[in-house]
Amino acid sequence: MKFLKLALIALSFGSTSSQQQQPSPLHFDVVSVRPTGNDRGEDPAIAQAFREARRGRISRGSDLMTSPGRLRLIDWPLLDLIASAYKVPLAQVSGPDWLAKTGPGFDVVANIPVGSSDQDVHLMLQSMLQERFLLRVHASQSMVAGYDLVVSNGGSKLRSATYSTPSQELSEADSQRQISQQLGDMHKAMAKATENGEAPQGSTYRSWQSIDLDEFATQLALLAKKPIMNKTHLDGRFAIRLIFAEGSDVFGSNLRDAVKELGLSLTPVKVLATEIVVDHANRSPTEN
Repeated sequence: MKFLKLALIALSFGSTSSQQQQPSPLHFDVVSVRPTGNDRGEDPAIAQAFREARRGRISRGSDLMTSPGRLRLIDWPLLDLIASAYKVPLAQVSGPDWLAKTGPGFDVVANIPVGSSDQDVHLMLQSMLQERFLLRVHASQSMVAGYDLVVSNGGSKLRSATYSTPSQELSEADSQRQISQQLGDMHKAMAKATENGEAPQGSTYRSWQSIDLDEFATQLALLAKKPIMNKTHLDGRFAIRLIFAEGSDVFGSNLRDAVKELGLSLTPVKVLATEIVVDHANRSPTEN
C-alpha cells in the first residue's frame, strides 16, 4: 500500500529512473531520539499550527533550523524527518499507509561536528534515520502533473498583510502568541462566514495573516498533493483566506474557485519530480 503516489501515478506516461539508497558516511557526534511527550500542556491547535508552518518550510526545501553546533527538532513526525533529510516536499514521499497518519512526533536533539555544512546536517539526519528507524529508501524520478500559480487576466485581488514578519522568524514565545492570535481570528472569521452563508457546513477554512506567494504556493501544493510553483511575479506579503468544500482537491471546483477569488489561477504543467519511496521503516526508534 502506498500513499501520496503523485510520482507513481505518472509512471505510465513519464520517464522514470530509480536509484538505490547509499548509506551516508556522516554522523552526529551525539544524538537522542525520543517520542514527544503528551505532558507539555500545549494547545493542540497551536501545536498543529506550528506543524503546518514547519511543513511549509520543509516543502520549500529550507535548511534545518539549528543553533551553533546543535540540532533540536521537537514533535517531528517520521514523515517530516524523512522529507527534510532528503530535501523533498512532503507530497513526494511515499511509503506504508501508517507513515502518513497524523500522530505524536519525535524529539531529536543532536550535537553537530564542528565545521559541518547545512548539507552535512541533512546527511547526518539520513544516517540517524537509517540507524535508529532502520529506514531504507530508494529514489524515483518521473514527469508528473503539476500547476503554475499565475495572476488571472483580471488582475490580482490580494490584500497586503498588516504586518510583514513571518512566524518562523520570531522567537518561539512571540511566534506562539502570534499563532494563538491568528487562530482566534480564524475561528471568528469562520463563524462569521458560516453565519453569512459564505462557508457551508463541512467547509474547510485556511487563513494566513502574512504570507508571501512562494509560501502560499507551497501551502496549496500540500492541499492538492501536487507540485505548484509560484509564477505570479508578485512581491510582498499578503493576508489570504480560502474556503472550500471538505475533501475537495485541486481538481474540485470549490478549491479552484477559492483561488480564483484571489485574482489568481492554476495553469496545468508537467514537471520532473523526485519521489523518495520508503521500502522499510520502523515505527519507533531503537533505544538511545
